[in-house]
Amino acid sequence: MPGTTGIDLLQKLRAGGNEIPFIIFTGKGSQKVAIEALNLGADYYLKKGRHPRTQLAVLRDTIEKAVQEKKGGNSLNELKKMVRAIPDPAVLFDPGGKIAEWNGLLEKMTGIPAKSVLGHADHLLSGALFGSPRPILADLVLAPEELRSRFYTGIKSDPDGGITGMSVSSPPGCPGERYEEHVRVYYDDRNTLTGIVEVIRRKTVPGVVSLPGVKEQNKGGSPRIVIDSHGNVLSITRAAQVISGTEGRDVKNIREILHSQSYPALESDLKTLARVPIGLISEYVLTAGGGKTRVTARISRTTHEGLPAFSIALKRGERG
Repeated sequence: MPGTTGIDLLQKLRAGGNEIPFIIFTGKGSQKVAIEALNLGADYYLKKGRHPRTQLAVLRDTIEKAVQEKKGGNSLNELKKMVRAIPDPAVLFDPGGKIAEWNGLLEKMTGIPAKSVLGHADHLLSGALFGSPRPILADLVLAPEELRSRFYTGIKSDPDGGITGMSVSSPPGCPGERYEEHVRVYYDDRNTLTGIVEVIRRKTVPGVVSLPGVKEQNKGGSPRIVIDSHGNVLSITRAAQVISGTEGRDVKNIREILHSQSYPALESDLKTLARVPIGLISEYVLTAGGGKTRVTARISRTTHEGLPAFSIALKRGERG
């Protein structure tokens, strides 16, 4: 478009409250542009290919799908307004499982701004709550009871038609706390799924002490390290100590564990995650074993004692 771009037009429409279906259809796309478009409220992002007939068929189907979604969108918009007004941390998932609303109290709980997660899948929420991707109650609301019980206890039906359960896992570094999650599924007048709302509250578990500032020293569990943006170690599991050869040591910064040749990769990963809330997989070399221990690291955003942090789950690779 002469003098402007699709991104500019999209931004103006959404800033003015216009929710008309919007599809970016371009031949000059990039991952960065796609992320920006979806974050600004584009319904779909399509990249042109070499086969016009196939592309036009895909575009036609996408337009029809976007229009149908908007026809039932009044209900979704009402759910968005409701989630913004809920006096607890809350999130709304659209029928495709993507985050449609992320209220201010959830921003405060996770340290993650809404604009960086809207239109993305719900693993971003589980990563923020638990330090790594895993099912949340919204994923399991329609699942068999035996599957729900693997991740939640005390599941019960509520008068409003929803369910409530207490997470088996704790927030990173807070073994004395759990998440109480309440989920309700909403349908429109045609009995078509409109959205799923989840409300989250942190609860203290009776009889379990959680002291702020005390690092996690689990004998079991997966090898995981939680760090801040400067690499300072906030929490480290016993399994991670074993892999990194740091048992009995008070490790203050992850650079004490990494070989210097892995510093650039770590810094690049943290910068990427600070901009875009995605999960990354990298390979690092540890100082353990004479600097020959290689690990695969799955890195994601999380929170530690209410502040933004990064979770690094380790998996031992080959030596040498």
